[in-house]
Amino acid sequence: MKVLLSVSVAMVALATPAAAQDFDGFRVEARGGYDSITLDAEYDDALTSASADNNEDGFGFGAELGYDFAVSPGFILGGYLGIDFSDSDFCNSIDEVEELCLEARQNIYIGARGGVQVAPSTLVYGKFGYSNGDVDLELDDLEDIIEDFDDSGSRDGWHFGAGVEQNFGPMFYGKLEYVYTIYSDLDFASPDATLVIDGNRSQIMAGLGLRF
Repeated sequence: MKVLLSVSVAMVALATPAAAQDFDGFRVEARGGYDSITLDAEYDDALTSASADNNEDGFGFGAELGYDFAVSPGFILGGYLGIDFSDSDFCNSIDEVEELCLEARQNIYIGARGGVQVAPSTLVYGKFGYSNGDVDLELDDLEDIIEDFDDSGSRDGWHFGAGVEQNFGPMFYGKLEYVYTIYSDLDFASPDATLVIDGNRSQIMAGLGLRF
């Protein structure tokens, strides 16, 4: 009995540091979920000034690469790099004669995260990093007083969020996270008009991945 008890204690002692290593290493994942983009536009031409805002819900999807390492038992730090796409787009009148159409495109991001292992297979983490998002724009003057134009551009920004990650064995994991991104202003100009766009983004994303 004493031998059995000693073996059991030894197995627990060996398993504890192993459990703390479960979230170590290189990982790759597919992501998808809810994507909500809010855009505010300020428009000026020779005849008028106007503003408009719009919130568009859509579906976001992408992929992420990362690497995590244990800095102490049950605590990890890591870095990640990813790309998301969105089907969010909309058209909105910014005054009586101009219509503005915007389409969100890819969002590239990089950052760092830190997490606490709250259970043998469960990690709670926070994240923070840099984002760069692309948007396509079309401005249509319905009365043809000024020249129509379409353009595209990218905006720098910062994102932060939190999530829960769950291991499903030695290699597979799933996670659910919320990410909020604040973008810088994006300026568009034509010979007849200028447009300044300010935006932010909210995402609830689920991920499935492999850890090596």
